[in-house]
Amino acid sequence: MLKRLKQQIKNGDIAEVYVFYGEERLLINQMIDQIRKKILPEGLEDFNLEVIAGDKVNARQIADLANTLPFMAEKRVLIVDGPVMLQSNMKGEGDDDALLAYLDDPNPQCCLILKCGDKIDKRKKLFKKLQEKGTVVAFEHLKGKELEQWIIRYLAGAGKNIDKQALAYLTAMNSYTLEILTNELDKVIVYSGEQDTITLTMAE
Repeated sequence: MLKRLKQQIKNGDIAEVYVFYGEERLLINQMIDQIRKKILPEGLEDFNLEVIAGDKVNARQIADLANTLPFMAEKRVLIVDGPVMLQSNMKGEGDDDALLAYLDDPNPQCCLILKCGDKIDKRKKLFKKLQEKGTVVAFEHLKGKELEQWIIRYLAGAGKNIDKQALAYLTAMNSYTLEILTNELDKVIVYSGEQDTITLTMAE
C-alpha cells in the first residue's frame, strides 16, 4: 500500500481526503511532506497550507476549513493533527454530520489529511465513511526485510554501509518506532567516525 501511495503521489494522483494512522509518525510525516511538496507551488506554501490541532476543532469546523479555496494555486492542503472524533476514547457521533456530508462532495481544490495516532476507533461511522470515500493508510511497524531496507537507506544517506551482523542486530529492534531507531542510528553514525561500514561492535 505504501509503495503504491508513493507512486500515486509522484504521478500527481492526489486524493481529496487522506487518513494516516499508526505508530510510525516518522513515516506519516514523510508521506505528508511528499504530498505537500507535490501540491503546493513554491513561494505560496504559507498561503495554502493550514495545520490545525485536532482537539481545537470539531467536525463542522473541519468541513468549513476544507471548503476554503486556495490562494493563487490549484489546491490547498489542510492537515488536522490528531482529530479527536476518530479516537477510541471519544463517545458519541452526533457532531460528525457536517464532515460526513463533506465526504460525499469533497472540495476538489483541497487535500484534507487527517493525521491520527494509533488510538483510532475503526467502529465509528465516520471512519467507515472515510474508508469508503477517502484513502485510509495504516503506518505500522516495519519488520524483516522492510526494516532492513529502511536502515540501509537511512545509513546510505549518511554515506555509510552496514555489515550483516550489525544489520541483524538493529533489525531485531523492531519494537522501536522509527523515530527512536533514527536517534539510535544517528548515535552509531557519529560513533563510527570516518569508517564507512557500521559493524556489530559499533551498533552495540
